[in-house]
Amino acid sequence: MRGVRHLAGLLLIAAGGAFADDRDAVVGLWAAKDSVIEIAAADGSLHATIVAILNPVYKEGEEGPVGATRVDLKNPDVGLRARPIVGMDLLSGYAFKDGKWQGSIYDPGSGKVYKSQITVSDDGKLLMRGYIGAPMFGRTQEWIRASTCLGDIPKMLASTNLNPCR
Repeated sequence: MRGVRHLAGLLLIAAGGAFADDRDAVVGLWAAKDSVIEIAAADGSLHATIVAILNPVYKEGEEGPVGATRVDLKNPDVGLRARPIVGMDLLSGYAFKDGKWQGSIYDPGSGKVYKSQITVSDDGKLLMRGYIGAPMFGRTQEWIRASTCLGDIPKMLASTNLNPCR
């Protein structure tokens, strides 16, 4: 009987560790083809701050003054259109529920807010799914750990103090 209680206790501890791992697996620096975000948990919520982008200033032929820092031009709130893209927190109302992080995500490319979920796949990729209504009506963006230093990741992080590629 004592052995059964001991085994049950170990299983509870292991299960608690597994839940903590799922919850914490999303934390860190993640890169997509043209941006790097830092995901951090604080006070039971999740934050995804843009720390670097491939083209931080406007180029000839783009919307925005050439050479100026990219800002949130598509934001429906006119008062927020001058805020820089780098440093922006994309998430709001995020909580860990049903084994995944869920809340809302802001897309600075369109100025729209979507419901979203964030998980880490078995192969270690961050899966960020934005949707309207139900998760089946959306799309998933894959991110890789910035510490892989693949592609344009070193270029995007070169001017930050978060650069794991040095």
